[in-house]
Amino acid sequence: MDLMRLDNGILDASACRSLELGMIRCIDEAKEQVRRETGLSVTDAQVERVLAGQSCSMDENARTIVQKQGRIYTEALLSAAMEAGFDLKAVPAVMLGGGASVIQRGIRPQDGLRRVFTLLDDKVNAEGFERILGQFSGGVSKK
Repeated sequence: MDLMRLDNGILDASACRSLELGMIRCIDEAKEQVRRETGLSVTDAQVERVLAGQSCSMDENARTIVQKQGRIYTEALLSAAMEAGFDLKAVPAVMLGGGASVIQRGIRPQDGLRRVFTLLDDKVNAEGFERILGQFSGGVSKK
């Protein structure tokens, strides 16, 4: 998970952080918890579909476990962001990338977040990096 702060639309590079809390961790922990509690070996794709709120042929008990793990992951991300100095109860947050839909589904009113915007387009990261590259190289040629 990458964190950055913008002050008046300007990046504060000194406040940027990168934490080892990507979606793969959430998926792996959900699969392991399902295996421990039910003995079932579910796939990454199944876990991803449940976390995204999509239909999936999965045992209902396993589905509940995956959803619970999604909330645990959300709590871990919010806690890590706060510990890294990003007070999400005081400032708005923009979330994007693979975990944004999980976080969006996992946020509860009791979390007390200021305001959260989620960008769910799965190409938003790539498009952002392409724009940055274009700024450094004077444009990106498309082949």
